[in-house]
Amino acid sequence: MSAVSAPSSAQRLALLEQIVHTTRSGLIVYEAIRGEAGQIIDFRAILCNQAGADSILQPIGDILNKTFLERYSNDGHEPLFQEYINLVENGGEFHQVQYLARQDRWYEVSAVKLLDGFLVTFEDVSDVHRASQQLQIQADLLGNILDSSLNGVVAYEAIRDTTGEIVDFRLVLINKAAVANAGNLVSFAVGYTMRQIYPDTEQSGLFSEYKKVCETGVAIRREHYYTKFDYWVDIAITRLNDGVLINYTDLNQTKQLELQHRAHMQLLDQVLNSSFTAIFAARSVRNATGDVVDLELTLVNDAYQQMVGYPADQLVGRRFLELCPYIAEAGYWPSYKVAIDTGQAYRFEAHYQWGDEVHWYDVSVRPWEDGVVVNSIDSTVSRQIRRQLAETAAMLQGVLDSAPAGVIQLRAVRNQEGQITDFRVMAVNKSTVQILRQSPEQMIGQVWSTIYPHYKDYGLMDRYIQVVETGTPQTFETYYNDDGIEGWFQVTAVRQDDGFILTVLDITETKQAQVTQQELATMLANILDASMTSFSLLDSVRNEAGDIENFRYRLVNKAFLEFTQLKQEDVLGKHLTALFPETRETGILDRYKQVVETGSPQVFEQYYPVGTQEFWFTISAYRQGDGVVVSFLEISPIKQAQKELERMIEKLQQSNYYLEQFAYVASHDLQEPLRKIQSFGDILLGQYATMLDENGIDLLNRMKSATERMQVLVRDLLAYSRLSTYQAPFRRVSLASLTAEVIGDLDAIIREKKATIDVGMLPDVPGDSLQLRQLLQNLISNALKFSRPGQEPVVHIQAFRPLPEQLPEALRPDEKHCVAVQVVDNGIGFDTKYRERIFQLFQRLNGRSSYSGTGIGLAICKKVAENHGGVILADSTPGQGSTFTVYLPTD
Repeated sequence: MSAVSAPSSAQRLALLEQIVHTTRSGLIVYEAIRGEAGQIIDFRAILCNQAGADSILQPIGDILNKTFLERYSNDGHEPLFQEYINLVENGGEFHQVQYLARQDRWYEVSAVKLLDGFLVTFEDVSDVHRASQQLQIQADLLGNILDSSLNGVVAYEAIRDTTGEIVDFRLVLINKAAVANAGNLVSFAVGYTMRQIYPDTEQSGLFSEYKKVCETGVAIRREHYYTKFDYWVDIAITRLNDGVLINYTDLNQTKQLELQHRAHMQLLDQVLNSSFTAIFAARSVRNATGDVVDLELTLVNDAYQQMVGYPADQLVGRRFLELCPYIAEAGYWPSYKVAIDTGQAYRFEAHYQWGDEVHWYDVSVRPWEDGVVVNSIDSTVSRQIRRQLAETAAMLQGVLDSAPAGVIQLRAVRNQEGQITDFRVMAVNKSTVQILRQSPEQMIGQVWSTIYPHYKDYGLMDRYIQVVETGTPQTFETYYNDDGIEGWFQVTAVRQDDGFILTVLDITETKQAQVTQQELATMLANILDASMTSFSLLDSVRNEAGDIENFRYRLVNKAFLEFTQLKQEDVLGKHLTALFPETRETGILDRYKQVVETGSPQVFEQYYPVGTQEFWFTISAYRQGDGVVVSFLEISPIKQAQKELERMIEKLQQSNYYLEQFAYVASHDLQEPLRKIQSFGDILLGQYATMLDENGIDLLNRMKSATERMQVLVRDLLAYSRLSTYQAPFRRVSLASLTAEVIGDLDAIIREKKATIDVGMLPDVPGDSLQLRQLLQNLISNALKFSRPGQEPVVHIQAFRPLPEQLPEALRPDEKHCVAVQVVDNGIGFDTKYRERIFQLFQRLNGRSSYSGTGIGLAICKKVAENHGGVILADSTPGQGSTFTVYLPTD
């Protein structure tokens, strides 16, 4: 079976409009028209169906286009207008039966408040009103008949004790005949009890008979003799509501009996003819074999005459199937025969064709002597209403089944004392299955405590009883962890008759989210308060044009309050410039505006003078909604230290500059005397060697050697000085090409020492080619120079990319991409405790007699590495060689 989808909103609206315009009741919806002071000055119709227009004999267009007073300005409707104003202003309901002379019709008018207006319905009750008038006439006639009756008619109502037991009867009606008959015998009046009127009624047995009739409904008729009064009556006792009706006749007055019989017949005729039910009585028509083949009408009421369209004189004596042949054609005739043949009443619903119209009737057939009494009620409208109600119920069930909340209808279960002991499930929607873990079959018809035995432990039963007993709805949240259910639920209970409608929504995820949010909020508050940084959250304050003109504090942390020495209540809700007016002049306010308007965060350092004091802050501002989150930290001490450091750096740079200038000048000025000493020494050895003894020649050679060392030292000092004073622009430099050039320059010493140079793959790096060539030449020269006696030097030159954790500490914070170039030899090595010292100026670990040099070469290597943003490290083992690693950035 395919599922029927719930109607759409448009379908439901169309259905509603169809119901409104097809209903037989007139409907008009008015909305209030109010003056400048808010008072109601008129009403305007915004909805009217055709039945409403027909009821007041005005076109729908006039009703919708004209106000109430425009349509009834001269009709004396001012009191009704005031009634409607009171209804809209104060609520409640308004009911009135109105007679409209133009239509010659009576209408039952009902009005209820609807939003800022009211809904008025018109129900044509002309027939009912006229019937009511006729009934009143008949009642008056009946009263007159009763008062003119020679029979005594008395009505009593039961008087019961707290247990419901009848203990007496109170006189509520008595006709004149009864007054006349009893007036000479007893004292009485309406309101008197039977025991007051007839104290010996218990002994006479009448009280027990009245009580029996009232309790069983079984009438009693008998002759009764009042011994005390010597009075015989024919008494009939019948139940009348919660009491008895007494008819009694003086047996000595037979004429009175005839009058009473005639009155009853008149009453019966009046009752029949005032009924809206079509009633006829008919005797059986049998064939020769005794089978019922038709009915002969013997009595018809006015409603039946109207239904079939014939007067009584054309109906009484007529054959039923001749009058209504469709009864047999439609297959309804056997239903009439069943009542006659079985003596049992039979009821069914049938449709009859009257002209072009089809009407449905609720038919009741009761046996009567050798015939039937038939009651027919037109159920066409009620059948349509039932169908519409069924469709509406189906639509409502569809809406309920599509709702995310569980909806359950429960009815109270009461004990003999009327106390609520439990609730029984009458209906559930589909969502209930998912939320409460029970199928409809497991719930419907069961009492709540059977399904959920522990619900009383949570106080839920007391709440539900209170809803049913007081009528006050309740909405609350509860946690339930029993009967196979665990979670948070939002519960709403609204009374319905002797029970209530329970709506249950699973809010477990929402609750968990709230708890998580609260935990996060608490954690955030703790983090903010534990932070040494001052935090604040400010909301934008905008003018009428929508421009930001200020900020208002919504949140601050503990560090903020401690730094500003303000209390929280003195900050929250206050404007930024009211607390800190300097933010406007310093441009901080404008920066915050930019953050909110552009969404781009700003981090900046800010000078902030306050009176004679000066502060420096580092401030971060990020947009948050239509506001800004600000964090600031005072850096005044850091700024002061920074300024002091800058002054010291400036002085140091100036000192270095003077030193570098001095070294350059000194080196340059020393070159000329050294060259002259060298030249004079050469002349002395070349021209005057024969004039000198060996001691003199040795002294000249020593002088020349010292002069050469001095020249090398001056050149190295000049080279080192140039590393600090001149820096060429960096270009991509091929380390492989530079290494090849250096090896070519050192070819003579390589051959002399029979050295082996092993060069691996070397990368290109950004740098100064002259400085990098100097670096490689010094490292390779040292590897050749500091070789072990009697062993051929072996030098390995290689490169690799180090991992981040392999970088020297000085390079790790910057996370630079570097290449490591290594020069590894098998020379004499050195003790690692000198690994830092060897890179200092003029530091030598070996005597000048063993190894030549000035002690500046490795200092130059370190300076070159630093100029390129790198680092040089050394590692060695005495007698096993050394490894020099240069880390150079590749970016």
